[in-house]
Parts: sequence; structure tokens; C-alpha cells
Amino acid sequence: MDNRYEYVFKRLESTNMHQLPLKGTFNFYQIALFPINGVYEIRRSTFDGIGDIIKVKKMYTNKKNLKKIISLLKDKKYHTYATYNLNNIPLPSKSYFDTLTSELLNQPI
Repeated sequence: MDNRYEYVFKRLESTNMHQLPLKGTFNFYQIALFPINGVYEIRRSTFDGIGDIIKVKKMYTNKKNLKKIISLLKDKKYHTYATYNLNNIPLPSKSYFDTLTSELLNQPI
């Protein structure tokens, strides 16, 4: 049996390869793993549809609530840091937004 393939090469009509804006906002959490006086620091960054941070909020919680928050969040929606506070940790970059909104990376296994 002879398998022959035919390839057709086409020029793209548009050379603009930018990702289209997504609808809505997306939250990403940064969590300090070590407490100060029993209180853990959490920073929530809110992204718009194109990956720009539009709002940052710091929160503080106890260990019980921290475990509950982590259990409710999906893996790609937060990052933990081995630190006492998030003062020296930069805000998340656009790569975190890309991971957060990726259909391929957020599929269940």
C-alpha cells in the first residue's frame, strides 16, 4: 500500500499573532509559607483579559483558614514562597497569567 501525502502551504492572512483579550478577570494568589505570630500573608493579584494587573490586595489569615484556601484553589492559581512575608517577592508576571488562562495546562489529567 502506497501512502502519499500532499502538503499545501498557505500564507497567513494576518501576521498579527497576538492573543485575543479574554473576557473577565483572573485572580492569582501568592502565599508566604511561614507565619509571623501565627498569621500568614497572602497577596491576591487580579489580572484583566490581556494580562495586566489591575488590582493587588494583601490578606492575612491563620493556619486553619490558609489550609482551607489552598484546598479550594486550583494548582495553577497560586504559588507558595518559603518566606515570612511577601515584601521582597515581585508581583506575578505575564507568564503566570498565561499559565492561569491556558486551556492546555488547566485540563484535568
